[in-house]
Amino acid sequence: MGSRPAFTILEALITMGVLLASLLLVLGLTVRFMIVSEYSLATVNLSDELLKASMRIREELLKIGPRMDTVQLFRNGIEVKGVEGDEVRFEVSIPFGGEGSFYSKTVRYSIKFDGTEKKVVIMEQKGDKPSVVRVLAENIEDCRFRMLELGTISFSIQKREKRMARTMSMTVSLFNTK
Repeated sequence: MGSRPAFTILEALITMGVLLASLLLVLGLTVRFMIVSEYSLATVNLSDELLKASMRIREELLKIGPRMDTVQLFRNGIEVKGVEGDEVRFEVSIPFGGEGSFYSKTVRYSIKFDGTEKKVVIMEQKGDKPSVVRVLAENIEDCRFRMLELGTISFSIQKREKRMARTMSMTVSLFNTK
């Protein structure tokens, strides 16, 4: 007896079964990898956007000075003490800020979370009507400010993308204040 030139039906069925199982395994792993990479990419994007927004807010808070007693927290337009708020108002002393003079100028600013438009803005307080200087962050779910002790302000900022939400918290030491 010599060698057989072809597969039997049983051998062909076993080979097709192994190939089909291998194909299903590879497809399953590919789909799982795509799902995981989508969430990973969304997490990285959210974290990057939150870090950038936090650094912009931090940069503005570091300008507070020279007096800590001028820093106030507000929630829904009402001043609150010792708790968290959605707005922080403060003074900034600008050296040589007066027009045509060599004297410093004090400007009143506020950083506010606007929940209806979902953004964090910095406003200059001129009289009773504040004007928006610039937008610090957009598409924000929540932003809260806290003064736990004199000379420090903490804030947390939350952003959502699809079904994923991330929050970043930061504490700023106000070294320009007395």
